[in-house]
Amino acid sequence: MITSNQNKWVKYIKQLHKANKRKKLKEYLLEGEHLIEEAVLYNAKLRVIFYTAEYIEFINKLNANCETIEITNEVLKEMAMTNNPQGVIGIAYEPKNKKFSEIEGKILGIDGVKDPGNLGTMIRTADAAGYKNIILNKGTVDIYNPKVLRSMQGSQYHLNIYYENFKELIPKLKEKDYKIYATALDKTAKDYKEINNKDDKFMVIMGNEGQGVSEDVLKLASQKVYITMPGKAESLNVAVATGVILFGWL
Repeated sequence: MITSNQNKWVKYIKQLHKANKRKKLKEYLLEGEHLIEEAVLYNAKLRVIFYTAEYIEFINKLNANCETIEITNEVLKEMAMTNNPQGVIGIAYEPKNKKFSEIEGKILGIDGVKDPGNLGTMIRTADAAGYKNIILNKGTVDIYNPKVLRSMQGSQYHLNIYYENFKELIPKLKEKDYKIYATALDKTAKDYKEINNKDDKFMVIMGNEGQGVSEDVLKLASQKVYITMPGKAESLNVAVATGVILFGWL
């Protein structure tokens, strides 16, 4: 049982609070019952789970294939990244995705989205809409940010998620006969409802909350698309817009 905030595990977990350390160590934190349950259910590789006394029954039922260590509530507060944490925290290894060359099916591309809640919601929405591939361009928020993880609600275990340079990626996709749709508001864009996708060989790209899809990516798109809005709002939240298009194209 860990009772001291000076314990080596406490110090190690605090490193994982930082994106650059998560990237270097190739590990990330999971907080709360649901995220831990999803990780176990989908055979995510867990290193260790920490729990408070109130969660002993949860741990016993979980049957996780990793070490479990009891901690005090004081240690929990030191380890957690949330203000009111549930009494269970796990360390998970970053998964190894398929090789990019093996990608099949429709793709959601995300270009420079900064808000963790937006990114997590977009990935969860893509999961719900039957997408299997998410590709993130440089400048997009870290997928293992705790707010992203809470918003995804475990959807990362159902999907292939890649970080790629879109300027290098898009020509490769076009060689595989993929159509590339990018959201934009200009005279050459079409209402997304006018697009007739006959198969699943396409990628739709959603952009940054303020600037939209970057100009160099727009130049590579097969077609720009937009959502007609009969009201007076200037724009939609990017996560909402993602839901409209992905479900509209089912």
